[in-house]
Amino acid sequence: MACFGVAALIGLLLVVYFKNITLLIIGTIGLIGGYAYTGYPFNYKNKGLGALFSFILMGPLMVVGSYCVFGNTRLMDVVLISLPFSFLIPALLLSNEIRDYEKDVENGIKTFSVRFGLKNGKRAYLILVILSYASIIILTLFKSLPSSSLLTFLTVFKAYKTYKLQYTNKRAFVPNTAYLHLMFGTIYLISLL
Repeated sequence: MACFGVAALIGLLLVVYFKNITLLIIGTIGLIGGYAYTGYPFNYKNKGLGALFSFILMGPLMVVGSYCVFGNTRLMDVVLISLPFSFLIPALLLSNEIRDYEKDVENGIKTFSVRFGLKNGKRAYLILVILSYASIIILTLFKSLPSSSLLTFLTVFKAYKTYKLQYTNKRAFVPNTAYLHLMFGTIYLISLL
């Protein structure tokens, strides 16, 4: 709660300094969303909504919030540009759910994979990873991204190896998904520069 308080204070200072009401709205949504992940009364993780809200809150919302402070690009362009690496955020969350599936079932934790089944959790993971790469292609074709962003495809082999880990080494699945996100995101950000 202390971290939430410090973040809120910093956010309010930025809102006042930049006189930006959009930043206030985004910050408020972010604070509520961060608390509600496991906080009561909502606790959306236990309602199977963790992947969805992690995508929104830690993907486009964070990027748009940063642009409200540092940039002057149209917000819709920023949302589109945030999508490729944003899809990997809920994939990381799902990798954790897939790894902990048996424990979560035993403890009554109703994550997405518990509510909708392990098989659907694995499908959702695969779809999110594919969407990361597909969005690069689509956004490049529509000239929203530079062609250098196609360099993210250097990580496809890592993505494939990581996907296979859920069947062979669940313990390594989560850190490898995090590493995939790091590799993909770093190449993507460099390509944007």
